[in-house]
Amino acid sequence: MKKTLLLVTLFTLFTACSDSSTPASDHPTSTPADLAIEKAAADDVSFEMITSELGEENDALPMGYWQSVTSYPQIKGGINSAIKNTTNARIVELSREYSCEQYGDYSFSAEVKRLDSDLFSMSYEVMWFCPGMPSPDSSSGALNYNLHTGTPFEISSEFKDTEAYSAFQAIVRDKLLATQKANPECPSVESSSAFYLTDSSLVFMIYQSRHEDSGCNTEFTIRIDAIRSLLKPSSLLLSQSTIHIGTFNNE
Repeated sequence: MKKTLLLVTLFTLFTACSDSSTPASDHPTSTPADLAIEKAAADDVSFEMITSELGEENDALPMGYWQSVTSYPQIKGGINSAIKNTTNARIVELSREYSCEQYGDYSFSAEVKRLDSDLFSMSYEVMWFCPGMPSPDSSSGALNYNLHTGTPFEISSEFKDTEAYSAFQAIVRDKLLATQKANPECPSVESSSAFYLTDSSLVFMIYQSRHEDSGCNTEFTIRIDAIRSLLKPSSLLLSQSTIHIGTFNNE
């Protein structure tokens, strides 16, 4: 006998206004989530998280059932509708990229790191265990989009010239080597292309983990202020009104 369960939950970040005349002592210290809501109001752009759970009992499977859980953001308001739709479609596509063809255990979770009228950035983690696989597999990564063009964010276009970009690449290499030296258990890699953005930093993911190396998922940070002199004045990285959600390591 098969039993199917489908649960879809929507929850939305929303903005709120506060009375500036209220004494400061009446307000608790702002949390990162509070700051995110305030900055979202300034840019009139927000997002909602879409969470979907699907499962089924199946006696033919080793565990007797399978379960699929996905959680990902969708951008709301504040930007061109066509660009918003393109970006949202790419997020949905990414959430399904690693899933099993028919059934199997699957989880995809994402966290928005930066959102404003210029840039969208999120990190994600995914795990899948399909029929015939000896063990689960997993990965992590990031997605960055230019919300002026509706295309993937190209970090190389943010610098004054090729010399400035080369200087930035040298900084990344030095940080990469230092991080790998501090984490000898991680496999050695020559470059790091996966990164996400916050309001103040670029956070590089030096290893996108797989099941056999699941203990190694290391990041390093380059603060935007540290490379400000290399960036062109119109760089999207220098925009001020941003949402910064979540935390990052290795400051």
